[in-house]
Amino acid sequence: MGQPQLSSARALLGVTVTGLWQLATVSADGTIPLPGTLVLESPAGFVTFSCAQEGLSCRGLVPREEIRWNTEPDLAMDSRGDEEWLSLVPLEAANLNLVLTEQRL
Repeated sequence: MGQPQLSSARALLGVTVTGLWQLATVSADGTIPLPGTLVLESPAGFVTFSCAQEGLSCRGLVPREEIRWNTEPDLAMDSRGDEEWLSLVPLEAANLNLVLTEQRL
C-alpha cells in the first residue's frame, strides 16, 4: 500500500497539508500510538481528529504545543520533564485506512 496522498487531503480540505500524523503517548516505557487519532499539519497550525464511541471530534488550527488528547487533556506535547507526554508519530498508510474506515461506521 502506498503513502497517503496529501494532494487528496489538500483538495478536500482546501488547505495545504504538510504532514499527516498520529498522536501518541510517550513515557520511559516507550511510545504508544493512540488509535482513532489523526493530526493534519498545515502552515497555519495543527488540526486533530479523534474518533471515539461518542463520535468524531475535531480540534483545529492550534500550535503544536497546544495539541491535546480528549481522553487525557492534561498531557502536554513534548514535555519530556513529565512522567508521560504527547508526541506526533508518522502515520502509516495502513493506520490511515483504519482511521478513515472508523469514520464511516
